[in-house]
Amino acid sequence: MSQITTQILLPQTTYSSISTVTGDKKPAANYFLGNRDKQTLYWNLSGVTGKISIQASLVENPSGTDWFTVYRIDANNLTQINYENIIGNFVWMRAQINLFTQGTIQSIKVSY
Repeated sequence: MSQITTQILLPQTTYSSISTVTGDKKPAANYFLGNRDKQTLYWNLSGVTGKISIQASLVENPSGTDWFTVYRIDANNLTQINYENIIGNFVWMRAQINLFTQGTIQSIKVSY
């Protein structure tokens, strides 16, 4: 499957005393394409400390309990540009960082 769409799960975010930041929900591969299960996650971090969770939902209108973690990055002063393929028929995806104490998230994106 070729990559046709890129969604920003978390835009540039610099630590500013807020320890938890949650990005807006974004349509995942199954939302538009039906029966598509491969998403490629990209992240660009600069000196980040915190626990980053990539979360997904299988329901059309998710509430707080409908989200589950599909990938996790435990960052300790991490500077990194990387990617990972994630397999799953997800309808929505979002990114969240907890225990955010320093650094800048340049971006977290998903493509499918």
